[in-house]
Amino acid sequence: MKNWLLTLLAGSLALATLTLPAVAQTATTNLLVGVVAESTLTVGAADTPLSKTDLTFGNFTGTTTLTYKVRIAKSGSTGKITATFEEFDVPTGGVGPKVASDLTLACKPTLGTPSPVGALSVGPNINIIDFVANTRGSGTGTVNWTLVDNPLFETGNYKSKVTFTMSTT
Repeated sequence: MKNWLLTLLAGSLALATLTLPAVAQTATTNLLVGVVAESTLTVGAADTPLSKTDLTFGNFTGTTTLTYKVRIAKSGSTGKITATFEEFDVPTGGVGPKVASDLTLACKPTLGTPSPVGALSVGPNINIIDFVANTRGSGTGTVNWTLVDNPLFETGNYKSKVTFTMSTT
């Protein structure tokens, strides 16, 4: 019985020292991504107060800050930021500021080109910043507002809603 046990033990040790060939399998994947033209835009504050330092009919001024990210295709594409205005909420029959005759703006972007802004008007989009093909990055735009203080304006608080839109084509 002892011999049989020794034989079994010796055989087990012999099997334990045998090395089996390693089996390795590999698999791969390709990561695919389609990067497209896109943009995002935020306005620094919901309200932009216009105030004046010259209390005797000096202009009202204020600043709106725009923060944006943009990626324009390499060729044949453009982008822009536009502003659309609603008229100041002057009571019917009242005399108050008007977008077209009393309000002006100047825009200073860190990315993109300021558009030449002529007379403002209620309704249609007015370009304030233009982007050319292959523009990529983050930027800010400072919109400086000037509203004339006409002595004919009635006293009161007035509001004009401005909607900024950023688009890429």
